[in-house]
Amino acid sequence: MLDPNREAMTEGLDAAREKGIEDRLFAVVGVAEAMPFPDNSVDLVVSRGSIFFWDDPAQGLKEVHRVLRPGGKAYLGGGSGGGYPDWATEKLIQGRKDKMQGDEAEKWQRFVELRGPEHL
Repeated sequence: MLDPNREAMTEGLDAAREKGIEDRLFAVVGVAEAMPFPDNSVDLVVSRGSIFFWDDPAQGLKEVHRVLRPGGKAYLGGGSGGGYPDWATEKLIQGRKDKMQGDEAEKWQRFVELRGPEHL
């Protein structure tokens, strides 16, 4: 488990303990864009909704590729989940767009449009 926020990591470890899987993971403070793991060292990368918070999503994806072992799997999702209020999702997306320059905002909007189930 990788997270820049120790408090969030503690909550994640508590949830893993409740599910009886704490012995199947370890916790490291860090960011997706600079994972503190050796090349080809990870069997599985899972991220659901965190990509919106990455400062540099392209670099984060490069890091996922770098740390995965041959045959490793990555499950990455940009969704915020069904329980996340629509207004909060829109605020999150708008905040990310506001930081973009040039054609980045247009590319981001296209990404948002293509994430809908009608494009799967």
